[in-house]
Amino acid sequence: MLIADEISPDEQVKAVKDLADAFSETMTMSAYTAWKVESGSADATLRSEYARLSEVRPRLIQSIETLCVAAANSPHREILAAECFTEELSPYLDGGQYTDEAVDAMIREVKKENEYRFLSEANITVTYGDETDTAAALIARYRERYGEDSKEFLAAKAGISSLYQTAKTAREKELYTELVALRRETADELGATSYTEVAYGELSYSYTQKEMETLLSDVAKDAVQVYRRLYNDIFISRGDSVAPSQKIYKTINRLSSIYGEKGGILSEAYNFMLQYSLFDIAPTEDGRATGSRVFYLDAYDSPLLSLTAKEKVTDYLSLSYAFGGYLAAYRFGNVQSAELSAFHAAACELMTLRLMKEQVTDDTYTTLLYSAMQNILLDLINNAFATAVETRVYALPKDGITAEAIDAIVAETAAEFGLSEGINSISYVLCDELVVAPLSLQAHVTSVLPALELFFDESETPSLGVETYLSLLSEDSAATTLSAVLSAAKLESPFAPERVKKSVCNIFYELYGANYNDAKSAGYCNAA
Repeated sequence: MLIADEISPDEQVKAVKDLADAFSETMTMSAYTAWKVESGSADATLRSEYARLSEVRPRLIQSIETLCVAAANSPHREILAAECFTEELSPYLDGGQYTDEAVDAMIREVKKENEYRFLSEANITVTYGDETDTAAALIARYRERYGEDSKEFLAAKAGISSLYQTAKTAREKELYTELVALRRETADELGATSYTEVAYGELSYSYTQKEMETLLSDVAKDAVQVYRRLYNDIFISRGDSVAPSQKIYKTINRLSSIYGEKGGILSEAYNFMLQYSLFDIAPTEDGRATGSRVFYLDAYDSPLLSLTAKEKVTDYLSLSYAFGGYLAAYRFGNVQSAELSAFHAAACELMTLRLMKEQVTDDTYTTLLYSAMQNILLDLINNAFATAVETRVYALPKDGITAEAIDAIVAETAAEFGLSEGINSISYVLCDELVVAPLSLQAHVTSVLPALELFFDESETPSLGVETYLSLLSEDSAATTLSAVLSAAKLESPFAPERVKKSVCNIFYELYGANYNDAKSAGYCNAA
């Protein structure tokens, strides 16, 4: 036992610090293997190690809680608190919440998450003709039998691939349903009313579920119609899909120049990332996850940026967004909340866009502006829709968790958002976040609205938005939660009345070149 009355305070402190170092090494290896898996460069050994580390994590969490309980009840509590712990120990005086049963449920949950993550042609079995095997084995067999370029092989490959996609979609749906049931079990073991309550605690959301429901309803009411109008008038011809090509190195170098000119923490963090190669930026390829992600290497006290680039000028937006998440981790370490990371990602992208206005041609800036606003609106709608689905799914009673019930929720929610009638199955919504990071997408809904406010502050008063954003990253900034950001920067709450309407109308007016107050009085956005 690490903490016992007969062990001296110095020995206890050393033991706890040694354990913390071991935990840090484990989390670093977990982050490293996760990066390799998502970049598509992990071999079988690394994939196995990733699965092992993720499956032992619930036991580690339980062990740390047990340690905190012991420290809270130790006669040397004050010394341990000062030397070893960053959080308050008093909540642990009466014990912890992670029972063996809860941890067992969490481990079963992680195993299913890993099955979802590693679904591939190599482990999904299909029947083609009179042969049954994994899709990969069947394709290899037909290639060997008929030759790579033969009509017979190409027809067989297309048929097997179609069967594989159908089987994969069906298994993903089964796994999600099973995960929802397991999370209901975890919530019961932890004494929560629903898994949503558990997730709110883990993700440090500081608002109520009712407030979030109102915000989601506002997105459905105000954002969808504005997006449709802008898509038909602008995005279809000037959005991301028609952006010019650009080599990745040019994007990296141009941002280095822009951040270098601005100086301060932007230049410091970006140069640190480049100097120590703490980035993985590569084009789309088989096995590589899309989008961006920031991994934190605890043992090195440093973040690592990963981005799948499109090799277009819009990579300026993607890289600056990813760098914003990196910047939050660089400044605040691995303790920032999901919302704080999402806010800094969105804010950095938008502030970088403003900084680029004088650095690129008018045509390039317009392309970037249209692409940024299209992606923000689309992400706002999609993330709000997915969150609304999740919240309702996790409210299902234990005996009501079925694939049919989940599909009904998807169809009902899609109708409320005014989305396509064809969206009637969880298969249309499933993504990694829903499966392995439940209710994390709502952090992007709450955080993008204040980021947009900074962007439009910059429109009305040059440098105001950028300087306000940089102040949130200063050495004396204590803005380590979204609520602290709102307070420090005097930004409006995402839950304020008509907050969504004002944000999407600002986008509408920005893209149509209208002054906000004049356009508002003319009712332009209301007519959208």
